Amino acid sequence: MNELEESPVTLDDTGVMNGNFHSGLIAEDDSIPIEMMLEKIAKEAGVAVEDMLGGSKVRAVVMARRRFIYQALKSGLITGAELARQLNVSQSQITRGFKAYNKDTTVFT
Repeated sequence: MNELEESPVTLDDTGVMNGNFHSGLIAEDDSIPIEMMLEKIAKEAGVAVEDMLGGSKVRAVVMARRRFIYQALKSGLITGAELARQLNVSQSQITRGFKAYNKDTTVFT
């Protein structure tokens, strides 16, 4: 399988991520691997990791996915293009998710 044909990230029966999702990368969020960041955000939002990795349009899932995209990109350990490949979405969706989360969390004074 060449680089362009990488499989998207999935979870096995034990909840461990399969695929090529930068195993071992450390994110700024409490110095945890990016996979753990995903799990932490899903748990805090009360949604399933599988839903975040899928195409769910449930508001809670969308908000959690946006937060993950934002934090993963802000950590600087993954590019938008790579994140799009790993989540099996377009780069445009990554950009929109990043901007939407940033807009939602910005406090105007």
